[in-house]
Amino acid sequence: MKEIDPVGLVQAIHDIALGKSILSPDATAGMMRMMRSGPHREGTPLSTLSPQEQRVLALVTAGKSNKEIADALNLSENTVKNYLANVFDKLKVQRRSQAAALYVQATAAGD
Repeated sequence: MKEIDPVGLVQAIHDIALGKSILSPDATAGMMRMMRSGPHREGTPLSTLSPQEQRVLALVTAGKSNKEIADALNLSENTVKNYLANVFDKLKVQRRSQAAALYVQATAAGD
């Protein structure tokens, strides 16, 4: 986003504050493809995650809030929080951004 104009940057900040995603349509489409196929390969850091945990993590990586994830997967927000706690524990991370980075690395390695 180095080439974003100041007006676009301000709009992105407002969108984030409202809980909206600022990913481009191409990035979102790529995340959805990854979410559907899932990084199930042996030996990846994500191989210990259940398919549902991987779906939750894919949506975290796409910039979705817990509420948006709950709505997308027809779960309660508390269930999403529980899944994320399990994901963080299994991946030995403490933040959403750390888990998302591992997801991106693992899925990029499979390309």
